[in-house]
Amino acid sequence: MIFADEPTAVSDSESGMIVVKMLKKLGQLRRTTMVMVTHDNRILEMTDRIVMLEDGRIVHDTAPVCDLPPSSAAA
Repeated sequence: MIFADEPTAVSDSESGMIVVKMLKKLGQLRRTTMVMVTHDNRILEMTDRIVMLEDGRIVHDTAPVCDLPPSSAAA
């Protein structure tokens, strides 16, 4: 798992996006989860999932929905 806390915070906008793209590519190559904390809305379009927090609580989650067949154990 890769954690990135505000990866664009101390760079100009172009350099910040280069860093984020490099991190995303690293996660894909290593087939690992990446957790990125940011206030930079430009990054949102590059994600698979967005979890928004407010006052320490989840207020929005775009978790992917899986269409699983009904479990035979439930019958």
